[in-house]
Amino acid sequence: MQTLIVAVIVAIAAAMMARRLFPKTAEAVARRLGFKSAAKPAAGCDSGCASCNGCKTLNFDLPPKS
Repeated sequence: MQTLIVAVIVAIAAAMMARRLFPKTAEAVARRLGFKSAAKPAAGCDSGCASCNGCKTLNFDLPPKS
């Protein structure tokens, strides 16, 4: 029984490390196994700066160090 519990813990730890080290591969495997649905393409401002140019209005300049 202890061997089974240790095996389950090791399998969970390996899955968690795989998700952290290989996130794109882990998501693809999860989608293939049916755990996650396919990501919907973003629309509007969620799709990036090129869609609404909202990032151009933000001022990212830091004040000079004195």
